[in-house]
Amino acid sequence: MPENCYLTGHIATVEDGLIPVWQAVFDEDEWAEEGLCGYIDLEGNLVIEPQYIWAYAFHEGRACVVTDSEYEQTVIITPENEVVAVFPDAANRLGSSYEYRNGLLQLAHYTDDDDLAYIVYFNRNGEEVFRLETENLYNAQVPFSNGTALYLTGKDDPYGGFTDQRSGLFSVEAGILTPPVFATRASDGRLDF
Repeated sequence: MPENCYLTGHIATVEDGLIPVWQAVFDEDEWAEEGLCGYIDLEGNLVIEPQYIWAYAFHEGRACVVTDSEYEQTVIITPENEVVAVFPDAANRLGSSYEYRNGLLQLAHYTDDDDLAYIVYFNRNGEEVFRLETENLYNAQVPFSNGTALYLTGKDDPYGGFTDQRSGLFSVEAGILTPPVFATRASDGRLDF
């Protein structure tokens, strides 16, 4: 590992031979108060210099990186560090997938009141191909199985959770296939369909 570099924790799959790392900057008391993210190769060489606020793993030849300290912009890059697309919403929100799966990236869009408005699916060129929008939407499952996935709905409860949790089925090609009629839990959004 290069000096002062640490794994970001987003290495469930190592693709394109690149691993995201955070390079710390220490103060005089040797506390790591700041740093930037980049990518190392499998031999531990920095191949994309630390320049991002946060970096996620490469998957299907693309990676999400956050470029501003307010986490308000997500950029999609290639293994050569070329920018494919720039999105105004950060990826680190509930309902966002952080990675391309089946050629699609899932990013959640929120209202000014911090409510989930809709989830958008982008192709590898950063073009919108589908928008999942339904009442009380709070998450959608990835990856797709046979082109189909679960979406989850629920209402906020006073304790920061959800009540009346239900799920339905959707596909990018056909849209919403069923209304949210299946009983579910918030954790079900992380299960394969």
